[in-house]
Amino acid sequence: PGGPGGPGGLAGSLKGWLQERIYLEMDVESAPYYNLVEKVKGPGVSYIRYVEAESNCRVFINGRGVMLKNAPGADDALNIHVRAPNEACMAEGVRLVRSLIETVRADYLRHKEEYHRFLAASSGPARPHHPQQFQQPHPYPQHMQHAPPP
Repeated sequence: PGGPGGPGGLAGSLKGWLQERIYLEMDVESAPYYNLVEKVKGPGVSYIRYVEAESNCRVFINGRGVMLKNAPGADDALNIHVRAPNEACMAEGVRLVRSLIETVRADYLRHKEEYHRFLAASSGPARPHHPQQFQQPHPYPQHMQHAPPP
């Protein structure tokens, strides 16, 4: 594990803290339209903040889908990096992160199953390629959407 202050830009105050990486082991490509990173962070990053407050740890989400493409570690598997000042805090932080991952994993598996069930049911030519609940919203309001030129 690299030390603080390196390419990851961790604050110098974390020097000497214990660290552990917990890999999510979920394949986002097999469940399109499921924003795994946002599900782990929670609304307004509330899940990560909760883990930090309850355990006195620092929690970082790293890897594919989180970091800039050219950043060190950008091609790593998605993981949660826990840093703690002592063993007791680390144990609590890791316990909370693992619980969060299991909760997200259950939701992810439900979504993945629904998505694949839809794909199997919509294989006929008269059916749409994606169900309404899996479509991405249009990035512009209705009045700004224009038909393509003829």
